[in-house]
Amino acid sequence: MATAAYDKNDCATALPLLDALAADPHVKPTSVAAAVIMAHRGACLVRTGETDRGEPLLVAGLAAMRPHASDLALDVADAENTLGALAATRWDHDGALAHFDAALALQKDGSRSVTLQRIALLTAFDGDNRAIDAANEGLRLESAKPAPDKGMLAQWHLLLGRAMLNRGQVKAGQAELEAALKLTGGMRSQISQFDAGLRQDLAQAALLAKQTEDARRYMAYSGAGHAGSASFGSAARMDSPDCGPETGLSPDDVGVVQLVIGESGDVLATQTVYSTGNYAKASAFSARRPIGTGSPRTRPRCPRSFAPPRGWNCVAAGAPVA
Repeated sequence: MATAAYDKNDCATALPLLDALAADPHVKPTSVAAAVIMAHRGACLVRTGETDRGEPLLVAGLAAMRPHASDLALDVADAENTLGALAATRWDHDGALAHFDAALALQKDGSRSVTLQRIALLTAFDGDNRAIDAANEGLRLESAKPAPDKGMLAQWHLLLGRAMLNRGQVKAGQAELEAALKLTGGMRSQISQFDAGLRQDLAQAALLAKQTEDARRYMAYSGAGHAGSASFGSAARMDSPDCGPETGLSPDDVGVVQLVIGESGDVLATQTVYSTGNYAKASAFSARRPIGTGSPRTRPRCPRSFAPPRGWNCVAAGAPVA
């Protein structure tokens, strides 16, 4: 039962069962079963926000499982992916990529898709072909299915488009984003969070191609309806990162950051979707997230969604902050 709940990502059900198994005297502490139980407990704790408790268990469980990776490929890959995702939240590019690569080495066919998505996102600013190669492989895997899912195909085209824009391949990136738009039904009036993000990416591509009117049109259709009659307005506090050696940013660097807005109007997460620089520069923009989206009176009442992306530059030491 614990394994079934864990496989469904139902940690609320799985954790008590896993805790009971960990305390079962019939499970030898040095056994493979104990290692799997430890890793699953750790992963569930991490996923439910108890990282301080879960990460040490996950690391120890993974270390004990690795010698048996040929027999525990799914479990080891899952643990590697969880630790990779955790490293990515800390802007640890190399640590995250090492975990994702370890997971990918154990995965075959369709089971590679989630890892490939994570690699494509992580390496989008690296200046090589890693993100494009990962997204292309994911697209090939989905396209090879007897009945490819249009939503998944659109996601792969979006990842390709973003990676290409960040490589300076504007025309090719636009083509991939337009392919994603076609797969999702075009410029419909009723849209999802994915549609909103895609249209914002199309607006960014149009700006880079100096197609100002197209950029305005895409932004006009990019989810303003999520806010109802309210406006996202300006962030209550929107601190730009400092220029200089600590961030690696210069005044010419630009980052376009997408904000994930909660029902209260607070910023839950940030993601740099376009940057003129590498991963370190892109993450410097994401790391300095705005706090809130305005005063309580002006915050929109809305489902969790995206606010329009913000374009940022760094601030030179001593310069006034707008």
